[in-house]
Amino acid sequence: MTKVLVVEDEAITAMDIEGRLIRSGHQVCGTASTGERAIKLALDSRPELILMDIRIKGDIDGIETAERLRQLADIPIVYLTAHADEETLRRAKGTEPYGYVVKPFDPKTMLHKITEALQCVRIMDRPIAFDATSVPASADAIVGQSHEMRKIYQLIGRVAQTDATVLVRGETGTGKELVARAVYQYSLRSEFPLVVVNCAAIPETLLESELFGHEKGSFTGATHRRIGKFEQASGGTILLDEIGEMPLSIQAKFLRVLEGRTFERIGSNQTIQSDVRIIAVTNRDLENATSNGTFRNDLFHRLNVFTIRIPPLSQHAEDIPALADYFLTRFAAELNTDKPPLAVSALDLLRSYSWPGNVRELEHCL
Repeated sequence: MTKVLVVEDEAITAMDIEGRLIRSGHQVCGTASTGERAIKLALDSRPELILMDIRIKGDIDGIETAERLRQLADIPIVYLTAHADEETLRRAKGTEPYGYVVKPFDPKTMLHKITEALQCVRIMDRPIAFDATSVPASADAIVGQSHEMRKIYQLIGRVAQTDATVLVRGETGTGKELVARAVYQYSLRSEFPLVVVNCAAIPETLLESELFGHEKGSFTGATHRRIGKFEQASGGTILLDEIGEMPLSIQAKFLRVLEGRTFERIGSNQTIQSDVRIIAVTNRDLENATSNGTFRNDLFHRLNVFTIRIPPLSQHAEDIPALADYFLTRFAAELNTDKPPLAVSALDLLRSYSWPGNVRELEHCL
């Protein structure tokens, strides 16, 4: 039984949430309609999770309440919001929430979001087993022991064995897909398929069929039934590369998979249950994309459950020697030759460069 504090200034909504939480087996340790009251209840009752309305009335809003709570207690927060402009998202993100529920909310979505948040909390209490030296031979290596990279290893270790949706973000060439594959490699679904889809490489007219499949005769050229990637990945993980390039016409159907775990093939009325873990990768500024209307706001919230942000190489330049040694060793093995030495002056030159193309540019340079 999980202790949950509900912070919501609309009395009817608060009662509805409280009732649904109790019926689903949670304990509601209190409800608050103001930030001041929420802080007092949180410190008195020590809930395991707080459902916090972003726009509560009073002297402090939900985000400022969360900021103050972070200084007093380490309690995970899931935001309730009907208002998600860019500035609000920026402020909310700074409080490191465990997720968002968009109002008016679907009860199943709210409960699912709570479950995901609690999974993240529990895995973060476990010892971190992942580091750069423990990568199995079947996996691509993630190299580096800088503070920034150790944080990445910790995040992988914390989220890998949950079923939480993961969003991997970073500039081009930072190694986002390697990190996504590491999450899969160390997950409980690693014995099942990893299916990779590059959303930017498939034309909009074909992407829906690629993801969800189609029935024979459902459109011109559909000469046979096609099983989509979500069915192919059943029991395993689907990795959606360049998720920020997914067309709006596909985003709505994908959102349904995230919320209800169901979909239909094109041309079929049969609902298919989706049992997959979703990892999404992007180099786009999704907050900006939601503001300009090229990416759905509700989809962004559903994806932004657990984010791993990969820093540019310029922010962990101390890893360049290890990266250079790794690439030279790999290239020498592939060419069946001895690894060439790397002079100190050459290393100094590598360290002094800004590497706008990040690790991929370093690899190509060597």
